[in-house]
Amino acid sequence: MKKEIVKLEIEGMMCDGCVRTVTNSLKDEKGIIRQKVDLEQANAIVDYDADLTNTEEIAGLINSTGIYSVKRILPV
Repeated sequence: MKKEIVKLEIEGMMCDGCVRTVTNSLKDEKGIIRQKVDLEQANAIVDYDADLTNTEEIAGLINSTGIYSVKRILPV
């Protein structure tokens, strides 16, 4: 396992329901170890196994909600 951590800046989150939607888009996905979505900071910190997934796939999960979009991906 190659554990990495990334911060994704997210546009469009406005409430706790938004946080749940983003969290659920990442929940139980292969390679994602842990996620923390923060409404005030408009971001998600994601721990993941780089052998199983990558930042583009993780951003794609959030973007696929059709409501939110990842503005920037930063290493932590």
